[in-house]
Amino acid sequence: MPTRPTRATAPPPAERGPGWLSDLLARASNEEAQEDAKEDAKKKARSQSPAKPLDPISLDVARMIDQEAAADAWQRYRRGDTQAFSPKIYVGRGQQTFEEVRRRYRSDPEFHNTVDRYVQEFEKILAQRDNQDENAQRDYLLSDTGKVYTMLAHAAGRLS
Repeated sequence: MPTRPTRATAPPPAERGPGWLSDLLARASNEEAQEDAKEDAKKKARSQSPAKPLDPISLDVARMIDQEAAADAWQRYRRGDTQAFSPKIYVGRGQQTFEEVRRRYRSDPEFHNTVDRYVQEFEKILAQRDNQDENAQRDYLLSDTGKVYTMLAHAAGRLS
């Protein structure tokens, strides 16, 4: 049985090849569904801890987003600012990755569908958290999982 690479041995996103993000999204979708089922079964308050990192790839994506810029963008977006999200929230290779995701979203139907499924699942979980206070929702949006959602939803044009 093959093992997943650890954070220390995982190659950077640029070296993973063109399918690394598709693989991330497929795993994320499965893990989100499993997490949702576990939460329903346990009936725990979802606000106690943000989602755990999906895997080292999602950590890479999360590191590409400036925490403060993302918090500000979400606050402005919730107030109705449809221009709250811009490539300026991305740091390092984040802008390049964002552009790659946006390009692939527009040109690759399979990738498009994978992104849409991930975004829909995240939004479903977020909607279930609507009864929580605003701080809990903000924390979820700024978690590693939320940052992956932010990049994908932004690239798909859902945040404008």
